[in-house]
Amino acid sequence: MYLPQEIIDLIIFYVEMDTSQYSSRTSTAREFRITNQKNRKNLAQLRLVNKSFCHSASTRLFRHIIAIAHSSYDTTQLPSLGRLVNLSKSPYAPYVRQVDIGYNSSCSIREVSLYTEDLAALLSSCLLQFYNLKALDFRGPPLALLPHDKMKASIDTILMSLCYVPLPNLTELEVHLPMTNDFAPLFAKNTSRLRIPIEQTLSRLQYLGLHVYAQTNQQSCAAHMLRVVELSTNLTSLSLSSTNYLSIDRLELSSMVHLRLLSLHKVKVSSRKLVNIIEQCNESMHYIELRQVKIESGTWREILSAIDSLPYLYDFDISVGETSIRSERFHSAPSLFFTAETVQDARPFGLDHFALHNLKTRLKIKRAVARHVNR
Repeated sequence: MYLPQEIIDLIIFYVEMDTSQYSSRTSTAREFRITNQKNRKNLAQLRLVNKSFCHSASTRLFRHIIAIAHSSYDTTQLPSLGRLVNLSKSPYAPYVRQVDIGYNSSCSIREVSLYTEDLAALLSSCLLQFYNLKALDFRGPPLALLPHDKMKASIDTILMSLCYVPLPNLTELEVHLPMTNDFAPLFAKNTSRLRIPIEQTLSRLQYLGLHVYAQTNQQSCAAHMLRVVELSTNLTSLSLSSTNYLSIDRLELSSMVHLRLLSLHKVKVSSRKLVNIIEQCNESMHYIELRQVKIESGTWREILSAIDSLPYLYDFDISVGETSIRSERFHSAPSLFFTAETVQDARPFGLDHFALHNLKTRLKIKRAVARHVNR
């Protein structure tokens, strides 16, 4: 039976779509990611139906490629980076929109070492072939599995690809590194003339996620990480996280930035700074996530009032853990989690009950209006 290409494309779209993964956050932040492994298998099977299905399914199946070091990297016949190389030389290379590079926490020392060696030799040449690439995810190596020199080499390989590989269509970048000073090579002095200015790459980004995962004092070199954010002058989504409550109070967003999504996890910031960011994005913000955020100075009431004034906010997540003694009157409180649907009386833990209740009420009204308008 003959099916028009439009019908085939629609079938493929619904096969790929995973409604259980939908949220205001995922729909706004990451455009090219395939989140469900079952969907990948279904797309691969549909390629076998006929040429029309093969073409339509291929454009989606090869859109997001995961080339992470895994627990069988040294024994599998074709490791993940080998498959990436083959894909870069194939007719399907133009379909690639996102590539995930990095390390799985379950890898052995041998697997991590082999992957690091392959990564240094192959990454740049592969990325050059994906000329429609729009998103990169880099996940740094496990702390305990590599000597310091090899760990630094693997991180430099990842970062230098941003400095030497032309990525004119890159709009999404997510980087997980052990420490804030690992971002320093992006801003080295006396660099080669062949090097692409990092400002050029960062200025095109719409989504930026920066995460540090070592349990050390990161504050002394935080400027390198914050500088990456400040040079990203076209952002609509920003996600920052750390393990030791990194202070982001010196962050100065470009005046051209108007975020739709803001996600902060285990960072500390003054209410004044956070309110300034919220007010700068007053006409654009749709979603705010504040998880285990410490307030260095000021109050949660100021922050909640600023969030409450956002005219287009559609959802928020707020969790409260340990909070600075300078801002609230508790030391080591158990974590509380608040969403637009589950607002509790948070007065013992420093959140203003009435401000939170008002925010929830206004948000429900906005959602009701939006649903009515969209009918």
